[in-house]
Amino acid sequence: MDDPATLDATGLKALAHPLRITILERLRVDGPATASSLARELGESSGATSYHLRALARAGLVVEDHRRGTGRERWWQPAADRVDIRHDAAGDDVEASAARDWIVDEVTRRRIAWIERWQRDRDELAPAWRDASVAADAFLRLRPQELQALAEELFAVVERYRARPTSDGELVRLILHALPQPAEREVTDDAAS
Repeated sequence: MDDPATLDATGLKALAHPLRITILERLRVDGPATASSLARELGESSGATSYHLRALARAGLVVEDHRRGTGRERWWQPAADRVDIRHDAAGDDVEASAARDWIVDEVTRRRIAWIERWQRDRDELAPAWRDASVAADAFLRLRPQELQALAEELFAVVERYRARPTSDGELVRLILHALPQPAEREVTDDAAS
């Protein structure tokens, strides 16, 4: 699963639901699951998780894992290890644009909550994990093509680490935002009042 899932207008609309984002994230982190096991884990009905899994499947975000299960039991897995949300994916579709904006906002809120939880609980980690953890940023002057090349290089490094056959490590979440710095707006006396 090296290639990311790139959402189109249909995919944006399909993913724009809190439970669907949760299901997809859960499958990406913990691997294949059934609608029933997801329902138990997430405190939902199996009818709800089944419904949302089918919607994610129609959008190409999850696929059945045919290596598992029985005739009655359907196992689901993510279609890709990564989901890319491009600004132009919505095209002229107003609903898809609203879905894209909601997804980006929701994912950002979840990431911030995760970072805040890590910050709050970091003293409970083993010293080696505290010392290895990184919270940093960098400022670069790049053209759009260079930013895209940088992101591709970084994801190639991530894929090398993901492809290593190891099962004894801890789950690590890498969050990457590579965004142009907004221009600083001058605060005038009129704007300040």
